[in-house]
Amino acid sequence: ITECPGQAPRLASHTPSPIAFSLAHSRNRVACVVASDAMLGVDIEYTGWQRDVLRMAARSFHPENVRQLQGLKAGEQLAGFYRLWTLHEAALKAGIGCDRVRRNAWKRYRAV
Repeated sequence: ITECPGQAPRLASHTPSPIAFSLAHSRNRVACVVASDAMLGVDIEYTGWQRDVLRMAARSFHPENVRQLQGLKAGEQLAGFYRLWTLHEAALKAGIGCDRVRRNAWKRYRAV
């Protein structure tokens, strides 16, 4: 496995590898996905802490994503924040980019 600053880890090889993988960890959980010839990314987050998610979103997300969170009921904002956070992290790992997530987060991508 090789690491390059600002990029997801890759399998070390002299030729391009058709196998892609993504790793994530949070507290005592680990997630790993592996695929052949696919862009993929995975992220997991511990959601047990109470946080000011609207303030964190304002610092971390595009204003459109902040508006989406503000449109949720107060009891849904924590889950919505982590949905967006993990989607952004996974998109970056997959090389997709946050702009695409911003436009499609509530429609196309889903957290599992």
